[in-house]
Amino acid sequence: MDDLYRLSLIQKALDEAGVRWWIDHGTLLGLVREGRLLPWDRDVDLSLPAAGLNAAHAALWNIRDRLGAHLVRTRRNLKVLPGDGSSRDFDLACYEWVNSDPPLWRKELVMYPRLPDLHRGPLRRKLWRLLRWGEYLTGYSGQFTGTVRRRSITAGCHDTLLGALYRLREPLGVVYKSSVPAHYFAQLERLSWHELSLPIPATPEAYLAFRYGATWQSPQRHWTWWNHDASVRRD
Repeated sequence: MDDLYRLSLIQKALDEAGVRWWIDHGTLLGLVREGRLLPWDRDVDLSLPAAGLNAAHAALWNIRDRLGAHLVRTRRNLKVLPGDGSSRDFDLACYEWVNSDPPLWRKELVMYPRLPDLHRGPLRRKLWRLLRWGEYLTGYSGQFTGTVRRRSITAGCHDTLLGALYRLREPLGVVYKSSVPAHYFAQLERLSWHELSLPIPATPEAYLAFRYGATWQSPQRHWTWWNHDASVRRD
C-alpha cells in the first residue's frame, strides 16, 4: 500500500468526520514546490486544531485495518504507523490557540535523544534505550535505511501498549514550540495532487517563506527544523 492511497483514505475519513485539517511542513513544501512528496522526508505532515483530535482519532480508528497501520496517540499528536516497510509515517500534529497580540497557533515538537548531537545525560539515554527495546518487544521495530525510515510491525503489536510507550518516552525529549501567526491558517484552499484535493493554507507561498525563509524554493538538504524553522524555539 503506497503513501498516496493511505493519504486518500485519511483525507476521506477526516473530511467525512468534519475535522478541520491541512497539509503542513515538509509535505506542503514538497507539494507546492515540486509537486511531490520529498524523497528524503520520513513522514507525511498533517496538522489540525487540538479540539479536533478526538474526532480525528475516532475517524482513523474506524479505518485502521484498511490503513494497514497502528495508531499511536499522545497529547501532542496522532501517528499512523504503517506496517509495510516502504511507507512513510503519517503525523497529525495539534495546534493550540494562543490569545496573544497577534493571535497565534502553537504546537509542541519534541526532539528525542536518539540523535548524536543531542546530549541529555547518561540516565536519559539509558531510559531511552529501554523504551526502544520495549517497542521492539511489542512488535514495533524501526531503523533508518537511506533517507526514508523503514518499519515492520508484527501482528502481535497493540496500539494501546505502543501508545503507552510513546507517552513514557515523552519526558526524555527536548521540547520545542512552533508558533505561527493565526492568519496563516484562518482560511484554507485546496491543492489538487493526483486524484486528491488537499486542504492547505490559503497563502502557501507566504507561509512557506515564513517557515523556511526567502530561499524556500531552493532545496536545502541539510535543513533541520530545530535549527532553521523560523517558527520554532526551544522551550
